[in-house]
Amino acid sequence: MKSRSTTSPPPGIPSAYGQRARLDVIASMLLLGAPFLVFLRHYGYRLSQPEALICLAVLGVIGLLLGLVAAVGTLARTAVFAGLLTALADVQFDSIDGAWRLLLCFTASAGILWILRQHASRVLAIMAATLVVSTVLMPGPARAAARAPLAASSSSRGDLPFVLHIVLDEHIGIGGLAGSPVPEMAEEIRAFYTGAGFRLFPRAYSEHFATVRSLSSAFNFSVQHRVADEDLFGAASAKDQWALDAADVKWAVRRNAYLAAVVQRGYAVYVHQSNHLDLCGDTSGIVCDTYSYSEIAVLEEAPLPAVEKARIIAGVYLSRTNLQEEVRQHYAALRARVAFAGRVLPAWEPQPVRVGPLTSMSVLRNLVAEVGKAGAGQYLLAHVLIPHSPYVYDADCGVLPSRQWMDRVASDGSNTAEERVARYRAYARQLQCTYSVLGAVLDAIPFPLRDRAIVIVHGDHGSRITTTDPLSGRAARLVPSDYADSFSTLFAVRGPGLAAGSDERQFPLTCLLEALSTSAFQTIDDAGCPTVPTVFLTDSAVGSRAIAAPLPDAVWQP
Repeated sequence: MKSRSTTSPPPGIPSAYGQRARLDVIASMLLLGAPFLVFLRHYGYRLSQPEALICLAVLGVIGLLLGLVAAVGTLARTAVFAGLLTALADVQFDSIDGAWRLLLCFTASAGILWILRQHASRVLAIMAATLVVSTVLMPGPARAAARAPLAASSSSRGDLPFVLHIVLDEHIGIGGLAGSPVPEMAEEIRAFYTGAGFRLFPRAYSEHFATVRSLSSAFNFSVQHRVADEDLFGAASAKDQWALDAADVKWAVRRNAYLAAVVQRGYAVYVHQSNHLDLCGDTSGIVCDTYSYSEIAVLEEAPLPAVEKARIIAGVYLSRTNLQEEVRQHYAALRARVAFAGRVLPAWEPQPVRVGPLTSMSVLRNLVAEVGKAGAGQYLLAHVLIPHSPYVYDADCGVLPSRQWMDRVASDGSNTAEERVARYRAYARQLQCTYSVLGAVLDAIPFPLRDRAIVIVHGDHGSRITTTDPLSGRAARLVPSDYADSFSTLFAVRGPGLAAGSDERQFPLTCLLEALSTSAFQTIDDAGCPTVPTVFLTDSAVGSRAIAAPLPDAVWQP
């Protein structure tokens, strides 16, 4: 009988490749999935949510492809798994920052994997599987309990009025809005406060561009930099500011003279603060509730399709990596270089990954019920990152599709004139949403307390929708609108001893709070404010050095 010939390879070859490929694929998928599972559990996100499953499915497909590449040979396996180990370390450890550290991590991983050779996949698969199993089986973080009502805080003096103090982060003042691309919002907000019996200060301003500097100075009455920065605030965590949970506070005031005075007068003080800035400092006798402005679990209840939520979660996750930041910075530098040659590269507009407005809006909405249970002699301070960017709400408080979210500036840190107009329009819509909820909070003040209640609402700085941020190295490029966008801020106060209306005097936020504090909220006329309005330009966003600059009169000209 004539034997049949075959052109197929010996059975051992595909079998051996298939076995290696299966192990490489498993190891690759686990190495990609393990840190993401840790990320979800860290924020208390339910793994059964459709958006979580979508992200895991995408990672699974990527892991499958990388595993097939790794199975080609030892060199490919070493390169693929060294890259995956570097990515894992990058997302897990903030210390792996800078191109040289990433390269060092990759090189060290490659060296170890080259030594392991054929055993690398098995070792990595076991390691990653152990992490996955322990992450899935261990109890997740407890869901945040419903915030205790103000009435549950420490005892208070019933002869004192109820005080409600709200800080709306990144809220530009009326005077600054009047000259912005959305001047109609200035009149809407003016009508809101004057109609509700507030005294409004359209020309109020912050002396500082950054929240940390602004509020630490304001709550310690440090007008015109009377107290050194190192005595006012300090870094509380070295972690990336968008990768914090409620236990990780980025900045902290070292003391809070304002709240200390409130406690001394006998108030029961309750504070809602974001983990960007701990306002309580070393002040004793107050109850502090810290919420995470990067808490992605807020997305579970957001009225968005699962694919939208998955995109946002992926953006938050990738923002934890230093590799993305390295690529972004190099692209920005390249874009600047080619611009000098007359060529234009498109701006890199990554998915806005801050969910701060969502978490802050939740806090603001919860104030309605909390304020409704308030009593005399209680003081409630809430710092909410709203209308802070990104702009995620429409005017009716509907959550926009994530592709429409906008940050205050483009990814290169500036705005063209057209970009500034577009961002101000989005900002105005978020402002309208904010005021619809703020109105409900004010209406919730119990009727027996209203006549004596004191309500303070202010910002910490401007909208910061600038064409040029006010850094000391850019002072020559600043125009009046940059000063308005950066430093004009909201200040409105209502109380039985305070006449309603519009006060056109130029007062810094610091001075206004000091006047209220020293008069026990009875007057704001004896403020003793500086006659020459001055702001401070720093060498970076928070900056280690600040220089004084006069606030131009043109800031208040429409």
